[in-house]
Amino acid sequence: MNTSSKIFGYVRISTKEQNIDRQYNEMITEGIEDRDIFIDKVSGSTFNREQYQLLKHMLRPGDTVVIKSLDRLGRNYKEMIKELNSLRDNSVSLKILDMPMLNEYNNDSTISRLLYDLTVQILSFVAENEVQQRKKSQLEGIAVAKKKGVHFGRPKANIESFDKYYELWQGKKITATKAAAEMGISRTTFYKLINKIKNVSKLDTTP
Repeated sequence: MNTSSKIFGYVRISTKEQNIDRQYNEMITEGIEDRDIFIDKVSGSTFNREQYQLLKHMLRPGDTVVIKSLDRLGRNYKEMIKELNSLRDNSVSLKILDMPMLNEYNNDSTISRLLYDLTVQILSFVAENEVQQRKKSQLEGIAVAKKKGVHFGRPKANIESFDKYYELWQGKKITATKAAAEMGISRTTFYKLINKIKNVSKLDTTP
């Protein structure tokens, strides 16, 4: 590593509601200056992140990127491998705090590099698999909920009860606004249904 090499920290959380403190504090403990810590608050499924791309633009051969764990870099297996290869091809080291054994690849040992590549690919696969499993669990949960009668999305309009509310409206026992609300439709839709009935009535009485 040359004398002008720098150490950068990269922090990522999936949503703005999550807290960056734990990752950020570990970067500071590593001796990384605040100005050299790049933070993204976005999903790890893509590498098209503002701060990450800015960090890559600043990296030079001999520099080191420090991350808390591999999934902070990303959660897409194929894209992760591309990024890791890109860093290596540009002579940039990656230090993963939660996996100190992987950091041995910084030396020129062929065995340590082989172990690094193998371990990273396995961990990258696991990271993406966790995302896929989470999505699968969500879909299974939705399917079970639907079987139990839980409705997702906008409530269905209770059109079947239109005759009842139409008679009440005709008898001035209920307003169009209240009838529409109880049916789960808009006031405009309620009037459209009324007009359809009137048009049908006209056709039925036409000689």
